[in-house]
Amino acid sequence: MALEEIRQNKSGKGVYVVIGLLLLGMIGFGTSEFGLNRETRQTEIFEAGKAKITEAEYRNRLSRVQASNPDMPLAQTQQLVLDSLRRQVALEDFINQYPVLPDAATIDNAIVNNPSFQLGGEFNQEAMNRVVQGQFRMQLSEYRQSLAKEMGLDIIQRTIINSSIVSDVEVAPFLLLNNVSRDVRIAKIAASTVSNTASTDEIAAYYEENKGDFLSDEQVAFTYVELNPADIESTITVTDEEIATANAPIRSANYYLFSDEASAQSAYDKLVAGEPIDAVKQAAGATLEDSGDLGAINPEVGADDIVPQAIADALYAINATGQFSAPVVTELGVYLVELTDMSDSQPLDAVRDELIATLRAAKAEPKIREINDKLNTAVFEAATPTVAAIAEATGLAQQTQSLTALTSNQGILATPELVQSIQDSNRNTNELQEPVVIGDRVIVYQLTDVIAPEQLALDEVRDQIEQQIIADKNKAELQSMAEALVESAKTDGLETAAKASDYPVKLIENFDAQMSEDDFVDVIAKFLIAQQPPLLGNEYAELVDSPTGDFYVYVNEEVRFDETADDQQRETLKANLAQQLGASQLSSFANAITERANIKDRSARVLNATDDTVNIPMQ
Repeated sequence: MALEEIRQNKSGKGVYVVIGLLLLGMIGFGTSEFGLNRETRQTEIFEAGKAKITEAEYRNRLSRVQASNPDMPLAQTQQLVLDSLRRQVALEDFINQYPVLPDAATIDNAIVNNPSFQLGGEFNQEAMNRVVQGQFRMQLSEYRQSLAKEMGLDIIQRTIINSSIVSDVEVAPFLLLNNVSRDVRIAKIAASTVSNTASTDEIAAYYEENKGDFLSDEQVAFTYVELNPADIESTITVTDEEIATANAPIRSANYYLFSDEASAQSAYDKLVAGEPIDAVKQAAGATLEDSGDLGAINPEVGADDIVPQAIADALYAINATGQFSAPVVTELGVYLVELTDMSDSQPLDAVRDELIATLRAAKAEPKIREINDKLNTAVFEAATPTVAAIAEATGLAQQTQSLTALTSNQGILATPELVQSIQDSNRNTNELQEPVVIGDRVIVYQLTDVIAPEQLALDEVRDQIEQQIIADKNKAELQSMAEALVESAKTDGLETAAKASDYPVKLIENFDAQMSEDDFVDVIAKFLIAQQPPLLGNEYAELVDSPTGDFYVYVNEEVRFDETADDQQRETLKANLAQQLGASQLSSFANAITERANIKDRSARVLNATDDTVNIPMQ
């Protein structure tokens, strides 16, 4: 799609292409908002009670689905994403009405064990701040709410899926199929059995009938700029002093948030007097608003850290684990802080590379964010955007791809998302096209030259056509021979019929689809045979067409069912069947909840109204 079409539709339909960092969150949660203007981030497209789905969430999910299904038409992708988000808002509304959200301790555990928040295998406050504040643009409280919501959805899903029960009677037929063994007689008609030729007239006729298949590759030339965070991070210098500071011993803490200073002071006095923390928490009642694990805290917190410096100061004033700070009054509330760990620094050699990567990412983030903002402005707000103007505005290098076959896989054309974008474009030269987003990379380009596919002359493709004709003739002849052998096998038996036509035949006992040293049957044909029902006798003779070019005809001469499956096999199969049944029940539950929910639907604003929009019913 050309950029101008997007620009014209943007204000009327709320379309704003994400051209920034689409960094997906830990545990699959979180929404990146780079490249989205403030209005788009906050616009709600679905609302049910207190549950809301924003346009930013829609854009994020649409991008992920498009990346996973690049061949799916846009209208179908949009409808699938909207259907899933409609279900999600209905389930979130259900969660808000019923007590299925996880408790604070469960949320703390998920945060501490999130690999995105760890350094050297341990929870790291700076890593969490960088992800939550830098990538998700959330405060800690907002992230915890989002995480609780996602975990609540997961609780519902696991509860329904794991509630399904499959009886021994239901599992019995599947056990029989899983424990079948058989002796199979197989006749082989090798591809080398036949040999055909193609005449000059046949080649010419084939060419005339299939001219559209013999075109030169489309060639394109274009200029582009690319925002690639990895390239920017690679230019960042990290000093030994910075690495040593990042690896300095840090302390871990629990926090206790109180509604007022007096309540916090009362709790502190009880702790100093020797009362256990659980008893103090219970006595505090509603005045204890929240508590949990802060994880690792550095002595000097960064500007972007959620934890105030006052809390870090109070923590490092404590002398022993298990001790508490006096009440700490901050703009976020009144806290008591408990020192839980005074771990030593890790061996530098073990974490050096990880520390360098973390420091580079942190130091590069402001620059990446600045370039991203400039990129958005240059692409969407400039009167006549061009690659040259965008390069000047952002400081990104303007690069050139010379005239090259679009499917050559050379240079930047080795990026399949870019190739797909060009194939989907209007091919207009000197016109800025829609930005291409690949994970955290963004490519903005404009075509400078396009050479359409041209008809190839017969002499250029003569050998190719000759081989195709011969292959088609060989396959048709082999198919006919195999079909004749099948019919003969049904009346005379496969062994007799095969020997009469001088085809090699072999009985394979305890047949399976595994490779063997004596490979009479290729492994693909073995697999195809193994997938067929074990029907017994010559009257059920069947043929298999292997991609290797060989044909096979087989009959099952003996079939044995082992009904004495061991307990582990039985339970594993029952669990798998129960999961499938539970998934079906979950889908039905989600549909029922969605139908009953009072959903305010404003999704029309994110759809490009086209005549070929596909409405996909929810399954």
